[in-house]
Amino acid sequence: MENAKLSGRRSGSGTALGTLILARRTAAGLTLDQLATELGVSKSYLSRLERGTYAHPSPRVVNQLVNRLGISVEDAYAVTGYTLPQDLPNFGPYLRAKHGDWPDDVVRELESFYEFMKYKHSLS
Repeated sequence: MENAKLSGRRSGSGTALGTLILARRTAAGLTLDQLATELGVSKSYLSRLERGTYAHPSPRVVNQLVNRLGISVEDAYAVTGYTLPQDLPNFGPYLRAKHGDWPDDVVRELESFYEFMKYKHSLS
C-alpha cells in the first residue's frame, strides 16, 4: 500500500483533493475500479482518497491522478499541501519526467549533447 498518513478525521486538504478527484473521475465516466486499475492502486485506497481520509496521499499517486484526470499539478499540490519545487530540474530528470517513455540511451545522449553545448558556448 502507499506511504500515506491515515487520519481518523477528514483533513481540509484531503477532503478538497478527494472532491476534486471524484468530480474529475465522474466527469471522465470512470468507475472506482477502472481508475484504481489504471493507477495500480486498490479500489479501497482510491475510495478513501476520494473521501478525504488521507491527509498526505502518495505523491506518486497524486502525479498519476494529475496525468490521468487532467488536473493541474499546481491545483493538486495546493489542495494536498505539498509544495512545488521553485527551481527547475536538471536536463536529465526533466527529460525523464517529460518523456518517460524515451529509452535511457536517448536521454543520456541528449544529456551529453547538452553538456557539450554548455561547454562549447561557455554557459553555466
